[in-house]
Amino acid sequence: SSDLAGAFGRAGACVRRLAGAPRRRYRPISPTKWSVARTAFLDLPAARKRALLDVAGRRFAAHGLRGASYNAILTEAGVPKGVAYYYFEDKLDLYATVLEDAWSELAPLFPRAEDALEPALRTLYRAHLAALRARPWLADLARQTMPEELAPRFAPIAAVLAALWERMRTEGVRQDLDPDLLVAMVAGLDGAIDRWWATHPDADEAQADAAFDVLLSILRSR
Repeated sequence: SSDLAGAFGRAGACVRRLAGAPRRRYRPISPTKWSVARTAFLDLPAARKRALLDVAGRRFAAHGLRGASYNAILTEAGVPKGVAYYYFEDKLDLYATVLEDAWSELAPLFPRAEDALEPALRTLYRAHLAALRARPWLADLARQTMPEELAPRFAPIAAVLAALWERMRTEGVRQDLDPDLLVAMVAGLDGAIDRWWATHPDADEAQADAAFDVLLSILRSR
């Protein structure tokens, strides 16, 4: 997210978040219960799903998984708690669904093996910033620690990010810095760009491309 930089930093950071320890322990989500609930949720009208996920996303971004009130989310979204259990197993399931929804917008744009990497990543980065423009709370949500109970559920996404990371390492990423330091540097700058972009609605695509080029310059081999 050149996209090379933003995606690179986000990839490494996301992979590391998947192993992060949560402050509160949740029981792992039952795959059977989740699949049944997911079917009911997916059957909702698109506008209804969008409204519920946006309410949840804003509250999770502002208060975190631990601090956000499940009841408050449902009340604001106009979903009776008894009905919500047909959609989500619990608050953790809803949190995961919000993350999966955000991922689903960008997943089709991830570079394929036959794609030239830098142009594909630039396109991905533009899409990422467009998503932030539509839902500014994503900037804060993306930087929260992933509860370890969600690691199995997000393992396929982690694999995609890790594969992107490795491809980038073989196509010109600098080797003179410790990889973890490089990820921290890029992720920090990328987060600052995200927050700035989300609060500056007049910023245009030229500024997005310029920011991407700065990120790319940090990553390129020296």
